[in-house]
Amino acid sequence: MGTSGGDLIQALAVSFENPAANCGASAGQWCTWASTLQGEQLGGKQVPASAGDHLTMHYVYNDSTGKYDQTVAINGNIVSSLSTSSGQAEGWGTAVECQVDACTGTVASHQYIDTVITLNAADSTFARTLAINEATSSGLTTSDNKVFKVSVINIQSHTFNI
Repeated sequence: MGTSGGDLIQALAVSFENPAANCGASAGQWCTWASTLQGEQLGGKQVPASAGDHLTMHYVYNDSTGKYDQTVAINGNIVSSLSTSSGQAEGWGTAVECQVDACTGTVASHQYIDTVITLNAADSTFARTLAINEATSSGLTTSDNKVFKVSVINIQSHTFNI
C-alpha cells in the first residue's frame, strides 16, 4: 500500500538466489516477512515458505497508535509482524518483481484469494480503481462502498530475461 507519508507497506514473498542465507530456507522455498519501505527497507522476522503454503498478509491502521500494523501468516499461523508510522493508505496493489541477481527463470502462476479492502469511509468511486495488467480478476465488489472484496486475482507465470 502506498501511503500519504511516502512509504510502501509491503509484506514480501521473495525468491532469493541463496534463500538459506536470507531466512534459513531450503532450495525452492521463498522467504516471506512483514515489511515497510521508508527510504530503507524495514522488516519483521523473515521465514521460509513452501510451494502450496497459504500466505495471509494483513494490514490495519491502528487508531490508538497512529501506526499501520501488519502481519504475515503461513497456513493460519502468524510468523512475522511490523508496526510503522506511515501516514494514511492511498492505494493497494501487487506486483511480481525481481532483484538484479535473480532476474532469470520463471515465477509460477499464483493467486490472491479473498482480498478484502476496508476504507475508513464510504467511497462510491473506489470500485472503479481496479486495474489489471498481465492478470485476471473476479472484479471488485461492494455492498456499502466501504468494504470491497476481490474473490480471486490470477497472476500468470512470468519469465524474466534480464
